[in-house]
Amino acid sequence: MNKWRFFEVLDRKEENLIHNTSLKILSEIGFFVDNEEILKKLQEFGGKVDYTKKRVYFSKKFVEKFINDSQKVNWDEIPPKVGAVVSMYCGVYLDPFDNEYKQINTENFLKYFKIAQNLKLPFGTVYAMQLPEVPDEFFLPYYHYLCFKFLGKPCSSINDKKWAELILNLCEIYSEEKNVSPKSLISAWPHVHFISPLKFTKEEAEIFLFFAKRNIKIGIGVMDVIGVTSPCTIVGSICLHLSQVIFRNIIYRAFFGDTNFAITSHISPIDMKTLLQSFGRPEKAITNIIMAQMARRYKVKFGPAAGHTDAKTPGPEATAQKTMSALSSLLASKISGISCGLLSIDEVYSPIQMVIDKEIVEMLNQFTKNRIVDKETIGFDLIKEVIEKNGDFISSEHTLRNFKNELWEPSIFSREVFAAWKSRGMKKEIDMAREICFQALNGEKILPKISEKTENKIIDCIYRFTGYRIRKVEPL
Repeated sequence: MNKWRFFEVLDRKEENLIHNTSLKILSEIGFFVDNEEILKKLQEFGGKVDYTKKRVYFSKKFVEKFINDSQKVNWDEIPPKVGAVVSMYCGVYLDPFDNEYKQINTENFLKYFKIAQNLKLPFGTVYAMQLPEVPDEFFLPYYHYLCFKFLGKPCSSINDKKWAELILNLCEIYSEEKNVSPKSLISAWPHVHFISPLKFTKEEAEIFLFFAKRNIKIGIGVMDVIGVTSPCTIVGSICLHLSQVIFRNIIYRAFFGDTNFAITSHISPIDMKTLLQSFGRPEKAITNIIMAQMARRYKVKFGPAAGHTDAKTPGPEATAQKTMSALSSLLASKISGISCGLLSIDEVYSPIQMVIDKEIVEMLNQFTKNRIVDKETIGFDLIKEVIEKNGDFISSEHTLRNFKNELWEPSIFSREVFAAWKSRGMKKEIDMAREICFQALNGEKILPKISEKTENKIIDCIYRFTGYRIRKVEPL
């Protein structure tokens, strides 16, 4: 039982119109690039450059050949999967025990990821933010130190070209101990963003070029807000977003010969009343579905931004919004995920929500599970026997053999009748999640992922570069 029928919302005519409009944007409007070296490279690769306007254009014929020459993905062979990851951007920590919103400091950073570790959730992207115990001008190097020591990866932020050399040096120090390539480490984590619409501005372009000259492909993010950085119509935003995603892939191939092609979908609407960029709205789910359909058209990789919410607290709003975008992306592409613990777009980090999100991920992965359809699983002889003997199914050997594979067992969602629930203290899923957080916080320490020798090298490197001596952070 593994015949996956992809959910689609476009007919072929509509799909063609979006494709052609995206290519028209690249050929007639072009992309602003505030860096002459990058423009020259793109011109050599086949673009038409107007150096006065700092814009590069790519013809429809060029882009279609570019797509056709890209590595292809067999979508039928992709196994369905909902991923779980714990990330941190910029915001506040929602303490699971007193429900207070607290400034993120080093201790709360470690608490958050310690809980994730003991829930066996992987660590994802971490962006640097100001910490009260660190001077403003050094918070980014400090975050890289924290991430290397306790998460085993660099921080994802490079907010100024002046940090590029330091980050490279830190990755080299870490890579020496772990016997991995600094190139692969940097390509996987630190990144910059295009400034939508259609701009590769000076600072981001220079950071990209710093690493590109060393044959290191740094990540480039593409994000759009419907009604602000892109048209207020979903299909208009899709066309603009797709053109920027295609351009990113062109840059990668021009500089690195990368024949991979990856379509990502990071589009969210604006609330016209409050001007809130909304991550929990149905428009975000719809854009993921359409971008997945375009990725299948091109037979290339796809990565949606799913499993987010605008809710400020754990509860029904967060669960509904996260499940909506995660499930819709799954149905459209077999690929989805949830940033566990994340609330209020990217602003609130809640261990309680982390536990709930883990439950949602496990539930959705049960939904994707391949089930065998044969005589054994159908159990006709059992059905006949039970009916004829006026028996039951629960005591049968067939149930014993199959229930663990067939039936999902939740950890915090309801699994008992009202009377039993009442007799056990009427605990809600949030109450149970809080208890799990307490156990996780009192579980195994989040231990260093690097040796003391490597830690000293990282601290010394940051000191030589900045004049700021980091005080060692002890495990929590």
